[in-house]
Amino acid sequence: MKAIAYAVLACLGVAVFATSFGYRVVQDHGQVGPGFLPMVAGGLLAVLNVVLLFHEVRHRTADTEDDAADIFGRTGKQRTRMLWVVYALTLGALLLVPLAGFLLSLGLLVLVISTLVERRPIVPALAVTGGSVAAIYLVFVVFLEIPLPT
Repeated sequence: MKAIAYAVLACLGVAVFATSFGYRVVQDHGQVGPGFLPMVAGGLLAVLNVVLLFHEVRHRTADTEDDAADIFGRTGKQRTRMLWVVYALTLGALLLVPLAGFLLSLGLLVLVISTLVERRPIVPALAVTGGSVAAIYLVFVVFLEIPLPT
C-alpha cells in the first residue's frame, strides 16, 4: 500500500514540475518567478518519492511488520489510512481555493489535519495554523510579491 502512495506522489510531483514552466520560473533581470517554487517542490516531491518507492520495493518485508506500532502507538494500517485522509483533505483544500482563497484554504487544511487526523489539542493546532498562514503570506505576498488566489 505504501508503494502505491509513493508512486502516486511521485507522479503528482512530476506533474507539478512540468506545469511550473507555464508560470515563468525566472523573470526579467534574473528574478525568481512564480513558477520557481512549484518547480522545486514538484521536483523534490518526485525525486524523494521515487527514492522511497525503490526503498519500499527493495526492502519489502512481511506484512506483520507493518502492523507494528510506531512511537505514537499507530499501526501500519492506521498510518496508511491517515495518509489517504490527508490526500483527500488536500484535494478538498485545492477545490476550496477558488471559493475561499489560498490562505483560508491552507489554514483550514492545517487546522483539520492537526486536530482531526493528528489529534493535537486545539490551542497548539491553532498556533501551528496561524504560523503556517503567516509564513506563507510573508514569503509569497510580502517577500516575493506574488499574489495568492483570493
